[in-house]
Amino acid sequence: MKVRVTHSLRGRLLWFLLAAITIAAVAQASIAYRTALNDADQIFDYHMQQMALSLRSRVPLTSTENADADTPISGNDDLVVQVWSPDGVRVFRSASHAHLPQRAVLGFSNVRANGTTYRIFSIQTDNQTVQVAQDLAVRRSMASNLALRTLGPIAVMMPILMLVVWWVVSGSLEPVARVRKQVAS
Repeated sequence: MKVRVTHSLRGRLLWFLLAAITIAAVAQASIAYRTALNDADQIFDYHMQQMALSLRSRVPLTSTENADADTPISGNDDLVVQVWSPDGVRVFRSASHAHLPQRAVLGFSNVRANGTTYRIFSIQTDNQTVQVAQDLAVRRSMASNLALRTLGPIAVMMPILMLVVWWVVSGSLEPVARVRKQVAS
């Protein structure tokens, strides 16, 4: 038994248009996701930089943490702040379990410490060095959540656009279908 495949104009149009919509939606979603990740990364860097800049001071600091420098601190490791005096004595550390190395690469850098990779911004003035660090895993998780939210409108609009195209193509080819039926009879 021979199977006859019909290659109708309506079927071809729908197939090509719906495939084009799908390809365009996937490309748009991919670009939107990557762009949102990069934008979130830049925003996080900017906030770290602004925090460090707001913590710099023109007043000399004195060390008040020497006695409890190695005492475990309960706190949040997502964002860590440390401040050192010019002679390398830590004068401030935010409540955190993270023990970041006491070396500061001025500007942005990535440092692995305690089995975690941190994105660090460091700034130095005449009387102190300020270091703000953020856990990269937490940062990437927040960025991914933000980026995924950009995909929602694309996911909603793609099937709606497909339905509209199907409706327009079917309606537009209705006169052709009537003429075909008349010719066939």
